[in-house]
Amino acid sequence: MMCNVKKVFQLLKYGHQVKLNVGLGLAFLVFGLFAKVVGITSIGIDFLFPLMMPIFLCQMLYGLDYVKMISSANLKRWLTVYVPDLLVDVSVLLALVLYYALTEFRSSYPDWLILNEDIHAGAISMPMGNIMFCAGMLAFVLMCYMAGCYKCYWISTGVFLVSMAAYGAASTWILNPFGEVPWRLTKGQGILAAALFYLAGAVVSGAIRRILYKVPISSVAIGKRLGMEGKA
Repeated sequence: MMCNVKKVFQLLKYGHQVKLNVGLGLAFLVFGLFAKVVGITSIGIDFLFPLMMPIFLCQMLYGLDYVKMISSANLKRWLTVYVPDLLVDVSVLLALVLYYALTEFRSSYPDWLILNEDIHAGAISMPMGNIMFCAGMLAFVLMCYMAGCYKCYWISTGVFLVSMAAYGAASTWILNPFGEVPWRLTKGQGILAAALFYLAGAVVSGAIRRILYKVPISSVAIGKRLGMEGKA
């Protein structure tokens, strides 16, 4: 597995607009971590920003396929199915672990670092189990979206928007920042739920990529300019 991870990072340097995609991915990651620590984003959506990193990395990989830098069918399947699977699964797992660590130690953040005391205080009072449940649910939605958006952009985006609306309603009810939460999960239950959501996301997203393997890459998803270059 480590050998494949090394190959993925070696391959990424040949991707389309490497500096731009890596820069945007790192910017969203850093902003998400900063926002989490200083308390300027509400619980329920603060996990969205760290999950943007794998989206930009996948953008480069699918761009390689579109401009026909590969000709072997086996290599193409490896590049558009197995590599995105590995990339997304590893990055989302690391994001979940980091998010848990930042949430677990949020009560020990120094006062001078906190920009929004109300959000920070509200986050501390929320059950850790409920927070991790919602983080796992959001990870599942994003993993499935990343599997389909580069092949069926408009359909995937439509489903994604509906799913995010449902997630917003569910997370508001589960976390209930305006009062007492309707049901409280223990830390262990929340971590187990997040792990199950993550595993379900890995299985479902992998199945989506295999089903859509032969569907052409959407030029809308990777950029029209790149699409024109690939068809030239």
